[in-house]
Amino acid sequence: MALSTIAPVVISCGAGLLVLAASLRRQKKFKQRVRRNSYNKKPTSKAAKPKSDKHKRNIEMAEKVILRLSEIEYDGQRINYLKKINPYVFEEFVLTMFEIDGYKIKRSESYSGDGGCDGEVFRKPVNSNRFFASGMERFLVQSKCYTGHIKRDHVNDFILLCAKEKCPGYFVHCGKTPLELYHHAIEHDVRIISGYTLLRMISRTIDSRVTKK
Repeated sequence: MALSTIAPVVISCGAGLLVLAASLRRQKKFKQRVRRNSYNKKPTSKAAKPKSDKHKRNIEMAEKVILRLSEIEYDGQRINYLKKINPYVFEEFVLTMFEIDGYKIKRSESYSGDGGCDGEVFRKPVNSNRFFASGMERFLVQSKCYTGHIKRDHVNDFILLCAKEKCPGYFVHCGKTPLELYHHAIEHDVRIISGYTLLRMISRTIDSRVTKK
C-alpha cells in the first residue's frame, strides 16, 4: 500500500483515539463529581419524609379499594371489606367518592390534629339563599371506619364543629346507625351516610371510575 494511502488512515485513527480519550476523561470527572456530591448529601431518615407521601400512598390505596369493591358482588361483603381497611385509607376513599360524585374536594393536610374534620367538599348551591363568597356550598366531612354501631359522642362533636364553622356536614361511616341518631343529626344540618346510602354512593363510584373505563 502506498504511503500516501496509509497516512490518512493513521491520522484518522489517531484522531479517533484522541476523541475517545477525551470522552473517557469527561466520564471519569462526571463520576467523581457524582461521588463527591453523594458523600456531601445528608442522609434522610424515614421520619424526615414529607407528610404528603403518606397522603399520596393512602389516596392510591383508596383507588385500589374502589377496584376491589367492584369485584365484590354482594352489599354485605362490601361493607365487611370496608370495615377491615386502614382508617386513613377509608378517609381518602370517602373523599375520592365525593370527588367522583361531582364535588370539589379539599383534603386535610394531616391525619392527626385535624380538628374533627377529615376534609371539605364543595358544590354549586342547590338553594339560592345559601351562597358563599366563593360561589360554592361548603360541607365538612368526617369519616369513621366503625366495625359496630356509630358512637353518639362522635356525631355530637361533629355537629358542634359544623355549627362553629356555620356550614353543613357529612358524617360517613361503615357501621350501624340508629334511626333516632340519624334524625338527630339531620336536625342539626348533618347528614349521616351509612348502610344503604353508603352502598348507593359506592355503586355510583364504581360505575364512574371502573365500569366506564
